[in-house]
Amino acid sequence: MKQYQNTFMGIEVNFPGSWNFRYWGNRLDKSSIPKTHQSNFEDLPSDKNPEKVLVTSISRHTSGSIILRSIFEIVALYRPTGIDLQSEIPIDASEISRRFGTDEVAANHARFMHIEKQGEGFIRYMRCYYWQVHPEIWLACIVSGSSLEQFNEALSILGFVRRI
Repeated sequence: MKQYQNTFMGIEVNFPGSWNFRYWGNRLDKSSIPKTHQSNFEDLPSDKNPEKVLVTSISRHTSGSIILRSIFEIVALYRPTGIDLQSEIPIDASEISRRFGTDEVAANHARFMHIEKQGEGFIRYMRCYYWQVHPEIWLACIVSGSSLEQFNEALSILGFVRRI
């Protein structure tokens, strides 16, 4: 397993062997939007830059001419007044389903939003988990897939996220 650790945020993720991940310490290329990506572990979101991508992992699969993918991403959010799930991800015309729930992620009580969107020839499944780690900082764990199988593959990584 490949491991991502962020002691400042108190999380560790063990990625399955087929999944590679990127974070500030192993990113070779320059981000097209550098202020949205963390540049070191202490680079936190703020009122000027309210989101910082901590770690991203993408798994790609080909099915005929369609490239299916699974995505697992953790983002730090500056939300001094808390999280409003309805406004975190705006509703768009491709959305066919949205529901809310709670779960435990890395020994933290997390709220989630599950969204299904119609793509061209497929349904994209996405679930976003949110939990507070510091007074004004929340973590968002985004899990998505271009098919139910790809979504479940990314969702399985959630079981390898733990508090440190």
